[in-house]
Amino acid sequence: MKKLTTAVFCILLLIPVADSAAGKPTIAVYPTMLGNSIRNFDQHVLDLQELTRRLEEALRATRKFSVFERNETVLQKWKLEGDIAESGLARESSTEFGKLNNVRLIIQPMVVEFALGSKFVPVDGIEGMYDRTDIGRLIVTSKVLDTTSGKIKYQITVEDGFGRGPTVVEGKEQTGVSLQDWTGLASQIGIRSAGSIVNAVFPMQVLHYQSSMLFLNRGEGGGIKVGDELQLFSVGDDMIDPVTKENLGPVEIPIGMVRIVQIKPKTSTAIPIGDLMIPPKPGDIARH
Repeated sequence: MKKLTTAVFCILLLIPVADSAAGKPTIAVYPTMLGNSIRNFDQHVLDLQELTRRLEEALRATRKFSVFERNETVLQKWKLEGDIAESGLARESSTEFGKLNNVRLIIQPMVVEFALGSKFVPVDGIEGMYDRTDIGRLIVTSKVLDTTSGKIKYQITVEDGFGRGPTVVEGKEQTGVSLQDWTGLASQIGIRSAGSIVNAVFPMQVLHYQSSMLFLNRGEGGGIKVGDELQLFSVGDDMIDPVTKENLGPVEIPIGMVRIVQIKPKTSTAIPIGDLMIPPKPGDIARH
């Protein structure tokens, strides 16, 4: 385990992939950072580059964004130091980077909790024998910066983990975790983060409501599954700040909960859980 020192993370120049002209929002993923709570880590196990790559792959697989690729030849051109949600300088630099490179959204992943290894408990009455339990846990928060406004629009937190055992072993040398366990955690975090980002940027909307059934504009590969319970919001007119005159977006009023019962290629069907405050209408939003 190595002690975490203050690090400066470099922002890499990004090159658009082929679908950048398809009218999709352009999105860039900054190198994954470590949260302040991660004091010690094994860089060979906690591979931050792998976590970033998995998130990029998952975002590309959603086909909702034009994902930009990193180019290491200009590694020193852009630098990110600190959290874009906390550091005004980091946010200003990120916004400038996005505008110069036609990037609409910037994702900054941060590991806020990590554990991967084996715990050993002595077996009563048998010297040198232990109950070994293998554990893995990874929690990542991704902050989404809108470069047109320079504001953090969304903050997504996802987690994944496992527990295996106990298994009786001799000595404490036989660890039960492997590189595959880490890549599995990184892959699931990438998929879940991408799904949550899609749901934030492109919220699920009601297409039609009839006979106590809601038809939503989210289908297979959209980050939902049968049995998911979603909160339903009635969308009203835009809300304007009376002082700044800034448009704060449409008013959203929670009206109840729904459950996904069927998923088709491009749509899904949900039913209310209990009574809804008012009947849903087209354009209303469903969120996890």
